[in-house]
Amino acid sequence: MDKFSIKEFKKRGLKNYKREFVIISLSMIVFMTVGANFSGLVPNVGFIGRINVNIFSTIFPDKTEGVGINWSNIIATIIVSLLVAIVIGFMMVIIIFAFGSFLGAPAGVGMKYMFMKLRKGSVEFKDGIEGIGNGNYMKIVETMFFANLRIWLWSFLFIIPGIIKYYELYFVSYIVACNPTISAKRALEISKEMS
Repeated sequence: MDKFSIKEFKKRGLKNYKREFVIISLSMIVFMTVGANFSGLVPNVGFIGRINVNIFSTIFPDKTEGVGINWSNIIATIIVSLLVAIVIGFMMVIIIFAFGSFLGAPAGVGMKYMFMKLRKGSVEFKDGIEGIGNGNYMKIVETMFFANLRIWLWSFLFIIPGIIKYYELYFVSYIVACNPTISAKRALEISKEMS
């Protein structure tokens, strides 16, 4: 019978983790989001908690032994939860931005195309689809992506610069609706001149 070796045990665990890194990491994010790091009322953070118990017990020695509060597990749970919230928030921003770039912005351009066609006569729903069709979809996505990205980045400076940039680039969707093959740079320049 082989003697148990913690070194070999850790090595096999690390090998298995590296082999399935992506699926394990995504699963952990999902499971921790829905509360998998809690068993009943006591936080259970597994391996991370055991590491942090040692770290926090040396930094903050527990003078109230027997009370039952394990502050290191609570702090570790809060830290892990905050990291998961940051990762999920970042993923949500990316998903929302992608949804807006590939569906929302082209739909807005199609709507503007319908508005401009309405000036000349009657319109149908298919006119909005034609406004973003004809092989120009990715060009429209690119132009609107750069316009929205500029607005979004200027909004980080403060609310007012974002509002100014929004009105500066307000006409980009109309310009793209009139000329779907226009370059993103030129559409942004024309919109700046118009505002």
